Amino acid sequence: MTLFALNASPNEIQKGYDINATYQRSPGPLKQSVVDDMHKPERFKTYLGNEKYYHDFLVFFQREIESKGWQDVLTEYVFAGDERADDLLARMYGGFLHPIIHLGFGVEFEQPAIIAEALAQAAVHDAWMARLFGPCEAAAEKNRGAENKKTIVQLLEEARNDEKLRNAAHWEDGNKVRDGVLGRAAEEMIALAGQYTVSEDSLDEQTAEMINAAGTFFPSPPFPKQSHTYTFDSLLHSRRSTPTAPGQVRLLLHPLPQQLHLFLYLPVPTFAPPHNEAPPPGIQDLD
Repeated sequence: MTLFALNASPNEIQKGYDINATYQRSPGPLKQSVVDDMHKPERFKTYLGNEKYYHDFLVFFQREIESKGWQDVLTEYVFAGDERADDLLARMYGGFLHPIIHLGFGVEFEQPAIIAEALAQAAVHDAWMARLFGPCEAAAEKNRGAENKKTIVQLLEEARNDEKLRNAAHWEDGNKVRDGVLGRAAEEMIALAGQYTVSEDSLDEQTAEMINAAGTFFPSPPFPKQSHTYTFDSLLHSRRSTPTAPGQVRLLLHPLPQQLHLFLYLPVPTFAPPHNEAPPPGIQDLD
């Protein structure tokens, strides 16, 4: 879809598909009895977080979309604000943002099949990000209307200058976001991320700000003497996961804690200078 949006030729799109097809996994077995069982709310949650049920979730959401339309399915299963929807929304940010990125593509191009895949991906991921989202939303609500509102880039700078946050992730952590930043500095992260509030009256502006913030630290070098570079495995995902169009307030609140996590879990980068400024000594200007 990215290639299509960039006006790639049919041959280029096919080549991109073929390259990606080499490492795609099989969807796994399908059990109709499991799909039927998922329609019972109390049984639905027993299958969450287990990747062996991906194919079952995929068929379940395909049929839900065929019956209700993808807009109503997203409202019911992701944005309803009830326990089930909040749980699935948190799972959207698992797996280093892949489900929410997939969902963004599906919504932008209005492709029900891609949206069903995104929902199924989210369903089989863990929900540990919920430990952060709930408290961050509560803190943001308390700070709503506060004067001297900080920008996302300012909060990223504060994260970098906070010694506990900056050193929370350790090399040996199995998951540097979950076990590092969230495991060792959750209170500091919540206090920082909770300072950012979103207003329905400024969704356009704050969507642009979120995209700009991700673009600010995405090409920034993690070590002082490195050239401006791109850390694809983490920071690029932060850029991809920012909303492509103004959406619900929660879709702008949730990426910020994730951006802060991805900013901190690697050696914390120094922001690249503005395009019209000379780079610091020792940093190669790629222009």
